[in-house]
Amino acid sequence: SVREYLKKDCTTTLDGRYILRSNQSDGICIYLDGKKQCGIYEVRPQQCKAFPWWAENLRSKRSWNKVKSSCPGLTAEDAILIRGEEIRLHVHSDRQSTQGFRIWEDV
Repeated sequence: SVREYLKKDCTTTLDGRYILRSNQSDGICIYLDGKKQCGIYEVRPQQCKAFPWWAENLRSKRSWNKVKSSCPGLTAEDAILIRGEEIRLHVHSDRQSTQGFRIWEDV
């Protein structure tokens, strides 16, 4: 059920929004395995589809370098080049997803 999913895989912010849960020890997504592979890739939420174009990753060169060091796909020789317009859409999508939601009709 939606209620079970929210309890298991989400957390609430101070203002009552639901957001995806991260591991408390390292802040990494609960869906990533030891090889940094997503366990729910085919049904991942929009927040994940927008990675690495999250505001906190683009805030500074230091932030971008940190995400590059944790995501091998960003520096791979065969990495796909992403057009600026597509990046802009991901940035917008991230802004929308970080707003979270406060209610769910089925809850």
